[in-house]
Amino acid sequence: MFGLFGNKKKKAKTSSRIGMTRNTAFNELVTELSQQSGSRYVFYFFEESRLHLKHQLEKENISIHGTSGSSEGVYLLNARKQNLTVLPLSAISKVYCIDHFPLYSVFEAFAASLYEANPSQTLIVYGGLDEPIFNVFGGNRIKDLMVKMGMQETEMIEHSMISKAIENAQEKIEKKVVLETSAQSSAEWFKQNLPQVL
Repeated sequence: MFGLFGNKKKKAKTSSRIGMTRNTAFNELVTELSQQSGSRYVFYFFEESRLHLKHQLEKENISIHGTSGSSEGVYLLNARKQNLTVLPLSAISKVYCIDHFPLYSVFEAFAASLYEANPSQTLIVYGGLDEPIFNVFGGNRIKDLMVKMGMQETEMIEHSMISKAIENAQEKIEKKVVLETSAQSSAEWFKQNLPQVL
């Protein structure tokens, strides 16, 4: 009523699965994808991420596609450029993303598009504590704490508090970036747009 309570977009349910390192996260995602059949959709925001995951999938002999279609296998799709309305997402309960994009508005728009395509869909975002976005809220300290608590290098953590902390970091970053410069990797993005975080 009268915009008093804001007008938040409905977006896909999002869960972040975080490993000690990005490599750990990618390995876990490859394992999960290899245990599934049919079409699996993995979105990325940075070309470096796509190339890294593509290489790991090829090592496991998992079929990879670059555009949408009906073939069985993994589709690696650019989250900023992909028209989600052409994807057969209504029958898929989970989709994946391999980047936590630094700007909340960009990530939110992507999650909202997924929701429009299939409201019951879950978006699972994989990441590692060594990624630049985690520097915003002390990723190295969190990593040290996890080691002290007994977390192994190969383990993943997933909790709504982590997803919320990432969302808060994205919103914090958004307030500091006046004009975004695109980049091929997360590290390059921060170097060009918010170098004080690195």
